[in-house]
Amino acid sequence: YLVQIDATLAGNSASSTGAIAGGVAAGAALLFAAPAIGFAWWRRRKPQELFFDVP
Repeated sequence: YLVQIDATLAGNSASSTGAIAGGVAAGAALLFAAPAIGFAWWRRRKPQELFFDVP
């Protein structure tokens, strides 16, 4: 009985460790991806009138 409780505690600990690691990995990916996505969106939104009136 004690071994079973210990095993369930170890399982919960392992799953919470995995959840923390997954959250950290997702947060790091978002931290790197958000500025790149924002910069690309800003470049697309900017009006492209560089050579508009050149014949």
